[in-house]
Amino acid sequence: MPSTANELLAAPELAILGALDQLLELVNFALVALHPELASEPSLLHPRDPQAALAEAIAEHSARLASAMTRYRAAVLAALHCPDTDDDLPF
Repeated sequence: MPSTANELLAAPELAILGALDQLLELVNFALVALHPELASEPSLLHPRDPQAALAEAIAEHSARLASAMTRYRAAVLAALHCPDTDDDLPF
């Protein structure tokens, strides 16, 4: 889900993370288009060529990064929507 204007005002990094998420998805589509064998399980009888193996590694790293960005976004949004109870009063 895209960030709202208020969310971006409070946490502008969400804009870049949203763009990066879209780019990671595009990279994965491009890698599968170039290496269709990535869409199926690897075979011991027909191992991936070195370029496809590296493309697979990129896709795996991309998935981990996308997952971390999703968790980060959730944490930021939770913090934004959580009322601040620390009013700096000494009593």
